Amino acid sequence: MQARERILRTLRGESIQAVPWSCYYGLLPIGQTERSLRAQGMAIIQPVTPYTKRAPHVDVLERYTYEAGERVLYRTLSTPIGSVTEKRRFEPGYGSSWAVEHFIKRREDYPIMEFVIRDTVLEPDYEAALRVEEDLAGDGLALAWTTRSPYQMMYIELMGIERLAMDRADNLAEFLSLRQALEELDERIYALVAEAPVQLVWCPDNLSDLIAGGPVFEAYYAPYYDQRAKLLADAGKIMVTHMDGRLGGLVQAIARTALPVIEAFTPPPMGNVSVSQAKQAWPGKVLWVNFPGCLFLEPEEEIERYTVQLLEEGMPGGGFILGITENIPHSVRHRALRALARGVAKFEAACF
Repeated sequence: MQARERILRTLRGESIQAVPWSCYYGLLPIGQTERSLRAQGMAIIQPVTPYTKRAPHVDVLERYTYEAGERVLYRTLSTPIGSVTEKRRFEPGYGSSWAVEHFIKRREDYPIMEFVIRDTVLEPDYEAALRVEEDLAGDGLALAWTTRSPYQMMYIELMGIERLAMDRADNLAEFLSLRQALEELDERIYALVAEAPVQLVWCPDNLSDLIAGGPVFEAYYAPYYDQRAKLLADAGKIMVTHMDGRLGGLVQAIARTALPVIEAFTPPPMGNVSVSQAKQAWPGKVLWVNFPGCLFLEPEEEIERYTVQLLEEGMPGGGFILGITENIPHSVRHRALRALARGVAKFEAACF
């Protein structure tokens, strides 16, 4: 059975006599290890954006520099009504970055950021998705990128959690107006992606109960997830929602949503919900697990043992996919992935 088919049949709720497992494109070392993993049935999951985005009345200036030995990016968005700037810091291992100063730092920044959002023009780019699907063939699947939900985007990308919490509590008019603009842009993105020639649609929310717990989830997340999941289901697509944080405070709330797939779910020792707890709480949903990144630093025997244990916990009853969704330290990539593959092979030999 092809790797692609393993994933799709599991997502459809079908039973298979094999382990469905996958890795994000770009995390695998090119060469013999990659070829070996593909030969053993590992699927390659490649994110693709099936649309283009531009803001014709916004000028973007990016300036890279070094501060205290670290690479930093200052990104400025200039509009007819003013400018906003964010500062991003890069970690040296993989080049990933995070905002240390957000675009919105004061009340006056809200209208400028809203101008950028409302000025955004979208165009379908379905050829990009078709190329990815064609290149992967039976070895994997395209995962169509959408956008973070409006609340997550505000907190992660635009203003940070402190300002979001304060301005939300104050019912700030500019806050509400920006959120409305983000929701309207989000609707346009999903309308385009719903027509894209892909089967899987990715909501990259990076959810955690530390931010999204309690009434916040019910007010800002649950209605959004239900609406988007229905839209995509009606279009024959599967919504795959990235929830890689600690979810202990959200287990029952997630159960009540229409989300079909919880992706990058991270079990202990990094997460705080076990696979068995999640499967019991979320019948009918597919659990697409993130192999905890800290395990890759362990001896090979421990990686292999944990892999078998994870599969023994997750595979019975179906609805389970083993995934690799986090960067693996370069120094251990080959040996760690080979150990994980041995764990998969050992489980398959014992159970199938």
